[in-house]
Amino acid sequence: MTDITSNSASSPGRRIIRIRVLGVGGAGCNAVEQMAALPLEGVDYTVLNTDQAALQRITHANRQLLGPQTTRGLGAGGEPERGRKAAEEDAQMLRQLCDGADLVFIVAGMGGGTGTGAAPVVARIAREAGALAVAIAITPFHCEGVHRQKRAASGLQTLRAASDSVICLPNEKILAALDEKTQLSDALRQVN
Repeated sequence: MTDITSNSASSPGRRIIRIRVLGVGGAGCNAVEQMAALPLEGVDYTVLNTDQAALQRITHANRQLLGPQTTRGLGAGGEPERGRKAAEEDAQMLRQLCDGADLVFIVAGMGGGTGTGAAPVVARIAREAGALAVAIAITPFHCEGVHRQKRAASGLQTLRAASDSVICLPNEKILAALDEKTQLSDALRQVN
């Protein structure tokens, strides 16, 4: 965790602010993996996913499989309820990750299974551990379909209720800021 210091009138001297960045689900893991590749000194980066194969591709951040009994490491199958159950299964591990942190950033894509279902559980547990829980929610492209958009909207509502603050990053708006000649793989890298 990072050692950011603060001087205030009420507490002379130095106070260390402990920060954790947690990526949840595929999009969250990809984003946090890129952050961890160029880390801020002392910030702890951990990715959480129900998909064991996806976790194996992570090389810079700490990795944790969520819900091995619930998903058997095969992912949430686009089902937020399965993602939620996987996070609840590992509530104690999540509590240990958040213990001692002052600020926990939860980065997750909305619309799939793990990010949509597990991120609110992670945020709730971070708050219960005494941390400020700030979620960064990535919403899907319009071309991903109405069903995914509706799941994302519902998940975002649940995430807002569980977090202290939510920053919403719509993929569509980020894509609009890129050159139209940008290849899809480069666009996704930019989004992350």
